[in-house]
Amino acid sequence: MDLSFLSEFFTAISDFVGALDFFSGSAEALSGTEEAA
Repeated sequence: MDLSFLSEFFTAISDFVGALDFFSGSAEALSGTEEAA
């Protein structure tokens, strides 16, 4: 098993999750709902 491939794979996943977090956070800020943190 290629560990460098796994490393890049998990880095891509964490980047993707971070982007989702950022977009959902900015969407909440735009709509003005701070309830669901």
